[in-house]
Amino acid sequence: MGTDLSIIIPAYNEEWRLLPTLLDMIDYFDGRDLNYEILVVDDSSTDHTAEVVKRLEKIRQQVRLIQLQQNKGKGHAAKTGVLNSRGNYVLFADADGSTPIQEMERLESKLDEDTKIVIASRALPSDDTCISRGWYHTLL
Repeated sequence: MGTDLSIIIPAYNEEWRLLPTLLDMIDYFDGRDLNYEILVVDDSSTDHTAEVVKRLEKIRQQVRLIQLQQNKGKGHAAKTGVLNSRGNYVLFADADGSTPIQEMERLESKLDEDTKIVIASRALPSDDTCISRGWYHTLL
């Protein structure tokens, strides 16, 4: 059976923030009826980011680590993840979990057979999104 979804997580020096994000994703996707993989692309971190992923990789077959030998930035890490993904769909996520994985359901609701890409933005307003900013941002 093929992979339904690949989640790409570019990571650079994320050893302290990555594990909670990965555990949250695993918990969420284990509760869904789909085959998934989580690809963490370590952009040549100088901390223990790779070791965090390697430990989880040993006990969860859905988790894969790709280590880049030279730091080339988030864009390159994301591209590397896509080129190594197996999923019918690809989702990008930040290592710090800044957007909860449960928000994926809002993206899925926008997909249909004619839609090739869905892009989410925390900066764009919608009926169910509340963005607050200080008066000084509005003034500027």
